[in-house]
Amino acid sequence: MKRRNAAAWILVSYILCATATLQAEEKGLDSFMYHDPELPRAEVAYVFPKNSLEWWLLALGRPETDYQYRAALTIAMAHKDGLKGTEAALDPLLRALTGPDQKATVRLAAAQALIELDARPSAAQLLQQAQAGDQDLRDLIEPALARREYQPAGKIWLERLGRPDAPRGDLVLAMRGLAALRENEAAPLLTGWVQSPQTPWSIRLEAARALGVIKTSGSEENARRLARQTGSAGVSARLAAVWLLRHHQGTEAVQLLQNLGRDPEPAVASVALERLLEIDPKLVLPSIHEVLANSDAKVRSLGIDALFREPAQDRIRLLADKFDDPHPDVRIKARQALHDLAMKPNFRETVIQQGTNVLSGQNWRGLEQAIILLGRLHHQAAAGRMVELLNFERSEVSIAAAWGLRQLAVPETLPKALDHFLSLMRQAKANQKSRQPQTPPAEVWDQQLSQLAQLMGQSLYWPAELAFRSQVPRHRGQIEDAPLIGQETRAASIWALGKLYEGKTDPQLARQLEERVKDIPKRMDPGENPHVRWMSAITLGRMKSKDSLDTLKRFHVKSRPTLDPVSHACGWSIQQITGEVPPPAGIVEFPAGTFKNWLRSVPEPKPAG
Repeated sequence: MKRRNAAAWILVSYILCATATLQAEEKGLDSFMYHDPELPRAEVAYVFPKNSLEWWLLALGRPETDYQYRAALTIAMAHKDGLKGTEAALDPLLRALTGPDQKATVRLAAAQALIELDARPSAAQLLQQAQAGDQDLRDLIEPALARREYQPAGKIWLERLGRPDAPRGDLVLAMRGLAALRENEAAPLLTGWVQSPQTPWSIRLEAARALGVIKTSGSEENARRLARQTGSAGVSARLAAVWLLRHHQGTEAVQLLQNLGRDPEPAVASVALERLLEIDPKLVLPSIHEVLANSDAKVRSLGIDALFREPAQDRIRLLADKFDDPHPDVRIKARQALHDLAMKPNFRETVIQQGTNVLSGQNWRGLEQAIILLGRLHHQAAAGRMVELLNFERSEVSIAAAWGLRQLAVPETLPKALDHFLSLMRQAKANQKSRQPQTPPAEVWDQQLSQLAQLMGQSLYWPAELAFRSQVPRHRGQIEDAPLIGQETRAASIWALGKLYEGKTDPQLARQLEERVKDIPKRMDPGENPHVRWMSAITLGRMKSKDSLDTLKRFHVKSRPTLDPVSHACGWSIQQITGEVPPPAGIVEFPAGTFKNWLRSVPEPKPAG
């Protein structure tokens, strides 16, 4: 039981460590300590129980509907999860699909499995079942045949398209299928559906979309007529018009697309702008101000694409203005565009100037993006403003400012970084004694001080040593095991101590770090934070603490591959001290599949007679 609990905790620890890194990277901010040193990582492989497919095929061949249905779906899921040798299931699945008096649920599951297995030889049987079966079966099979561009289905879809009484769902499937086949014979029929005023707009739009794929020229007049419609149907008509022109080019088509690109309806404008960008990004520039001011984030994003692909000195400011965009994806895209442009010598100075202008403002969205931009460009002149922003009211800015200071690593900012670090520590202590503490969320301080600790550690700033040492013990706060600031600050402080004490001996510090490494979960005690244990092991290695070898070896798992970063950290540190190279990270196996092993209850078939 203890071994199972330990294994579970190691897996949870790994997930926590990986999640922390991913969350930071998603925001554009990283933590250097997780990559210095860069530890090996075991690969993950998902394995299936022995003879799984044989058991599932046995269930598929039984007469019970429930077994057949579940076996077919299980085979499909197992193939998706990487099971090899599923070709052996093709014939049994075909029998389940085409068998006489077969239940609809089994046919559906068998079809889904055959599609997942990409059983191309079964396309004819799938098509036959789609025509003989119900709507659910057609909805599953026909899109799969369209993706495979299965030509024999085209005849059926053409015939269906010519029937005015065809069900709406079947018409949509036929239109999408014919578009996938790029069937020229469908163009006149699709044109009729687009122009039919008695047909619902949902069908007319599907027809326009399909026709726009098949017919790449000659639809300008129809598009112009639709674009002129007004009233309640105006938006749908303009959307049909832009779909008709989706693959057109030429002067007349471009003029229509440019008009539609200014459309107040984002669905219309975005399709038109996408096509203009494909033809020539310059075609978007005449309306760039309207595009960037559009209420829809996707449309504004297309405007950024145009500015990036057609850069000019006088258009750099337009990209910087989008740092303040209300949608995070748009402002991040604008910042990434400016960063990439700054890699070109003729734009670098202008980009930095625009980023500096935004950094001097007070809008939190713009400040966050400007800090990240100037930090990644290593513009050290921005360091002073970033120090000021450590106390900004929005956490997005105050955390980014600390990250930016670490990127720039300007020596003159180190005393102020330490002052801020100590100030927050004092405030945290005061808050512990207050019944109504006035503080930002603890996570904000924790992320910010973690970045500052890494800054001072990588800069070998010795005046911060005592502050770092104060973070090593496992403090007891108002909440049991709650650190004064946070676990990321503790981990970063310990990592920074490793930088300061690299190659130096300090027995007292080494003993404290060993205690952290050894502090694993016990009954009624969750143990030390895994990040703290990880960085404690690394720092022992940097100190070359020979007296800590027994502890490091105890927690370095060599007998089997592991995902535990603490084990890999111990292996790295052992190598620093002794020169012993740790074994390769290897492969960690996990049970594959997102399904339960329901086949344990399958009864053996009774003998006949």
